[in-house]
Amino acid sequence: MATDANKITALESTLILTFKNNFAGAEIQMVHVNVPDYEVYIPETGEAEPLTTIVNTHWGLQYWEPMKRYFGITK
Repeated sequence: MATDANKITALESTLILTFKNNFAGAEIQMVHVNVPDYEVYIPETGEAEPLTTIVNTHWGLQYWEPMKRYFGITK
């Protein structure tokens, strides 16, 4: 991932995972706040978007799918 270093801020983003019991067993709720909005470029996909867009677009592929495989979830 490439970006303009002058646009990067020192503000850290925060990921909050909340685990809850439910009728099916359990669920995970996720909130990601303070994601910087500078533009990034992903050479593998050709995307050039604000980081917030990239994070929102690829959460499932980058995090949920690997977590499902790790925990053996088949749904």
